[in-house]
Amino acid sequence: ALWATALSMIFFMVICLCYVLKLEQKQNLFSWGFSKSIFKVLLRFGLTNAFTGGVTYAFGIYFRVFLLKKFGANLNGAYQSVFVISGFYTQSLTNGIWTHLFPIASKSDSKAELNVAWTETTTILVCMSTIAISALMIAPDYVISIFFSKTFFEARQFFALILLADFFFLLAQPSLGVMLAKGSLVNYSLTWFGFYLLLAVTSIASCSWFGIPGIGIGYLFSNFLFALVGMLYFKFEQSKQIKHTIGFICLMASMIALQYCFYSFLGMG
Repeated sequence: ALWATALSMIFFMVICLCYVLKLEQKQNLFSWGFSKSIFKVLLRFGLTNAFTGGVTYAFGIYFRVFLLKKFGANLNGAYQSVFVISGFYTQSLTNGIWTHLFPIASKSDSKAELNVAWTETTTILVCMSTIAISALMIAPDYVISIFFSKTFFEARQFFALILLADFFFLLAQPSLGVMLAKGSLVNYSLTWFGFYLLLAVTSIASCSWFGIPGIGIGYLFSNFLFALVGMLYFKFEQSKQIKHTIGFICLMASMIALQYCFYSFLGMG
């Protein structure tokens, strides 16, 4: 499987190279040189991504050690299984940010154009997130069994709550994409750092107060504030499109919250 993946990626690279050669002359494509200004930009963005990535891994290690000490290896495995499933679909859903919103935010100084791009991207993201989260909430046992096995059913105690929190995590991403596109690297880094710091504090406190369900409670609270900060950063123009988008977000969030309450009532949350 690994060799097949490697060969397919090489084949894909060759096709892309052939296509690029139709758009750009070979001597320009394979020219070598060093640009100090480009190097500085790449260094700033590289350090920013390294910092945010390091914070992510640091939180993951710290919280897993906490879970191992407090609840044992089985619960730590259940926690990991939920976030693996979460990672599969959240990464796919954010593709629209980098293929549509990010290029527009990078080149445009027009607030109106940026607002249109943000509303389009956010509306599609919220719609797709609602469908994905609602589908996963319907049958958590089957989802966990398909990805892992019945030995991970302990994750049912916080699976639906994590999915509800994912909605707000995804909602924050378009504004973060704009921060990165506009070069607000300090704000971008501080937002991610603040998110993981808050997530660590609230998750550990929630686990101490509520036990195993506290994993989801801390994640939900942190993601809600994460989305709120992201949207407050993005200074909207007063327009009907923005108001309709915010109304649509509230409607979809309410639908997922009601579905979560229903499954919690059935003992599946």
